Amino acid sequence: MNNKGMTVVEMIVTFSLTALVVTFLMQLLISVNKLQNSSGVKTMLLTKQANITKAIYKDLEYSDITLVETDNHTFDNANITLSDGSIRKIKIDNGQNKKIIYNNKVYNYPDNTVISNLKVEDVITSSVDLGIPTSFVKISIDITYPNLKGDYGITVILPHDKSKSVSYKYYEGTSIYYDPINNNICNNYHIDNSMVGYNGTNDTKTTDNQTTCLKWFTFMDEDNDLINLLLDHNTSNNVLWSNGVNSSGPVVALNKLREDTSGWNTTRSDSATYSFNGISYNYNYTGLNARLITANEIAKIVGTDKNIRFNSIKNYQDDVANIDSQCSWFYFDGSGTNYSTYQQTSATSKGTSAFKWLFTNTNNCEDYGCDRNDTATGYLTFSAVGGSNDNAWVVNNEGKLTISSVTSDIYGIRPVITIDKSDVGLVLQRNYE
Repeated sequence: MNNKGMTVVEMIVTFSLTALVVTFLMQLLISVNKLQNSSGVKTMLLTKQANITKAIYKDLEYSDITLVETDNHTFDNANITLSDGSIRKIKIDNGQNKKIIYNNKVYNYPDNTVISNLKVEDVITSSVDLGIPTSFVKISIDITYPNLKGDYGITVILPHDKSKSVSYKYYEGTSIYYDPINNNICNNYHIDNSMVGYNGTNDTKTTDNQTTCLKWFTFMDEDNDLINLLLDHNTSNNVLWSNGVNSSGPVVALNKLREDTSGWNTTRSDSATYSFNGISYNYNYTGLNARLITANEIAKIVGTDKNIRFNSIKNYQDDVANIDSQCSWFYFDGSGTNYSTYQQTSATSKGTSAFKWLFTNTNNCEDYGCDRNDTATGYLTFSAVGGSNDNAWVVNNEGKLTISSVTSDIYGIRPVITIDKSDVGLVLQRNYE
């Protein structure tokens, strides 16, 4: 009989077996805990889904919606105006505190929930005779949770009397994906479609990924049936504004615009007149498929029309003491009520500009707050510079409206089209990128 006790080998084997058992039990406890937590999270998400859907539906089921407004930059809030003038506010918060707010009631979500893509759309028209002309308004919010399968989003579809019109207002810079060749909303956008020089046609195609679905930004929604769309990139680079003085207008630029958009089917029937210093030039857009944005439209978008009383026809000077004159440039992300503060910018890193959509896809623009660099220096506007006979207003890659010689060839063409809102439907930003 061996009375010497356990050998070293036996002790090692015993400790190893004990460690394996403990490890197994710990993993089992962790798995059970995760299962319980997942079950609890899933129950909470489904409960929130039911409660929010019920609250919105119960509140709006018998209400006449007259106006829908959705935020243009973050797509995280919407205002819905009813026929009695009251407003219902919807807001999503995907920051540190995950929550949805509807009509001042807060619905808190567990950490790690992803809440995104608040949309209010007029996307379905009834083909069934219900006795009244009926259409539908759809409210939706995407909600997911890591490693948890299932649909936890919010979808509410409300019947609406189509005889009582609903207005959809697009804020500045709302992303729209539109095919100018086939004249319809599209869902096959690829980021290669935003490459400088591409206009949607096979003649300018440089990759197999490119389609006719182009990315646009809405601007200057005047609460009517039409909406302006600015393309997100230049269709051409290195274009002159004109061959000489600016009093004849952007003749060379408009000819290039005509060429770049000749394959589109977004024909215009309007004209534009520009007057300054007793000089006036007129351009008839009839037969063209696009136009150029104006300097005053840029100013209205960024607020300098009011803050520093910018008007492109004013005489300019480099050092401005008199508000009735103006400087030769300003940053989109300036601030205050004088030119000196608008010659400073708060946007100095990628994606930080409030107006990044106005100069995205330009050379090194990420250093000034845009969200994507490309090769363009900037683009030409329709507007000549007041107090000068050889300069025009341009948008450059630093997020500025500035002046340039009409014979400079460093800027390009960025088309604007105007389409009927019914062609767009209220299809807001989609994250195809």
